[in-house]
Amino acid sequence: MTTGLKGKVRASRDVVFRELGGEMVLLNLKTGVYFGLNETGTQMWTLLMQGGEPAQVVDALAQDYDVNRTQLEKDLSALVKVLREKGLVEVDEK
Repeated sequence: MTTGLKGKVRASRDVVFRELGGEMVLLNLKTGVYFGLNETGTQMWTLLMQGGEPAQVVDALAQDYDVNRTQLEKDLSALVKVLREKGLVEVDEK
């Protein structure tokens, strides 16, 4: 996998999240950072929170979307990068 992500991605300790109308809303209670995810981002988030490794998430998404794997990998990597920068996720790197 070319995302460069290794290990499990998990919500940061102070983050709560809820799905509303097919989209996900994330809130860091400590910092007040609020973030919304569209339908695809919500599916990525859900798969990651179910303990999926990034490669497993890409495999699952590739079954649901008619998109090039490389593009899925880039999109997942970009999402995790933004969420990490905002303090919404932590990555347990191996």
